[in-house]
Amino acid sequence: MATTYEFVQPLIAGQAYTFYASVFDQDSPNPTQTSVTIAAGDFTVFRDGVSLGNMDNLPTETGATGILTFTLSAAETTGCTKFMLVKAHDALGDEWQDAEFLLPVMQAVTISPLDAAGVRGAVGLAAANLDTQLSEIVEDTAEIGTAGAGLTAVPWNSSWDAEVQSEVQDALEANDLDHLIQVSAGSEEPTDGSYLDQIMHKDGLQTFNAATDSLEALSDKLTRSAATASVDADELTVIRGDTYDSDADNAITGLGDISTRTKLWIVVKKSANQTDTQATLFCEETDGITRLNGAAYGTAAHSVITVSDEAAGDIRWQLDEAVTDDLAPGLYYYDIQTLDVSGNVKTWRRMKQFTVQADVAKVIA
Repeated sequence: MATTYEFVQPLIAGQAYTFYASVFDQDSPNPTQTSVTIAAGDFTVFRDGVSLGNMDNLPTETGATGILTFTLSAAETTGCTKFMLVKAHDALGDEWQDAEFLLPVMQAVTISPLDAAGVRGAVGLAAANLDTQLSEIVEDTAEIGTAGAGLTAVPWNSSWDAEVQSEVQDALEANDLDHLIQVSAGSEEPTDGSYLDQIMHKDGLQTFNAATDSLEALSDKLTRSAATASVDADELTVIRGDTYDSDADNAITGLGDISTRTKLWIVVKKSANQTDTQATLFCEETDGITRLNGAAYGTAAHSVITVSDEAAGDIRWQLDEAVTDDLAPGLYYYDIQTLDVSGNVKTWRRMKQFTVQADVAKVIA
């Protein structure tokens, strides 16, 4: 239950009023004057700012304590609507300091009592029986349950549609998700490391170019013509788990004069950023295959590179099914490089497509 406070002895217009106060000594810095000398004319009274002259009753001191008892008469307070003011002035002028005491007045206000109908109307209860109304409220509260546990099948209100849509739209725009379909993409880039960033970009540089990197652009680049070979004339395609022979796929011819070579490599990687030790396939004409899926490979003879025409640069590359069986279907890139007798390294094919296609049957033996 709340606690309220009221004036124990309020100043009421038309009634006598007593209050207590002190005055200060003139000679010391603000000590209370004791044994106060009081003379006629020392205390004047004002009602709502209008002087009434000297107080009807001079104040009296309690012993020599300096505590003065002031009593305003009923005649002095009659007609007061704002405040009473008592001014204190030492007529002799040599004992205590001037003072003023401001006393707000309280007036009686008549408040109409509330009848039962008024109470019901104020709280929105139509029935005359308040107990019935309260019982219905208690019943509804029980059905709702603690923390709304009973609200399991609240029907949707169509008036909520616009508000919910507005909140959802604000959330989409705040996270730039409206750019997925509704709004043209601007200069914003996906947050580094997010799933969309990893789908669009191969590293943190965020160099996505729709003309070359979009799904449509990649599809156009990868699709083979029905009448000819691949769009990329140098593309090589391996079926996972099959014995591979470049002559049966897309013959590697016309590289150029490689007659001065001392080494010839064919290297396949997922990305040009990978090191040679991370290569998917690392094969050399003499050494055979030495790396598979970034790991050392022990059967060198599972890769055979045969040069059929050194001057023209025609070669044949064969892979054992044990090698292709371990390749994950997808798009890769390959280079063909040579080292000549003078120590010069030359790349004859650079970043050409190497595609591993999935198969159904997984047997290789």
